[in-house]
Amino acid sequence: PNGYFTYRHMSDDFEFKFNINTIVQKGIVSTLYPVFITKNINKNFVLLKLNEGQEFKRYARKQKQGGSRTYMYFSKLSKLKILVPTIEEQNQIVKIITCANQEINILKEKHRALKEQKKGLMQQLLTGKIRETYK
Repeated sequence: PNGYFTYRHMSDDFEFKFNINTIVQKGIVSTLYPVFITKNINKNFVLLKLNEGQEFKRYARKQKQGGSRTYMYFSKLSKLKILVPTIEEQNQIVKIITCANQEINILKEKHRALKEQKKGLMQQLLTGKIRETYK
């Protein structure tokens, strides 16, 4: 359902990507993707803690039991303990991190555009066209 979390329960590199359904009212996912909801907590704060927080990363490493994959079944995930500030602090944290991520994305796009510009200038330099422009 809309507003519910989901994630792939297995990983080869301790990375688990958590998502919140914001696209459709009800969707269908594979049984390899547990689905759950939280209550009385900012969902985006939980999403940040699970995708970027050190508590979850340490917990995921402890779940490794031989083999090449780590499994994070919902029964294991539900035993994870994370520090949770007041709802006001959660909201502020989400707001700050969201703004920072937006700024990072803008800078990444500028970086990509500058690399393309550099590539074009280097091509012009190597073909001799740029020398004529800057004489």
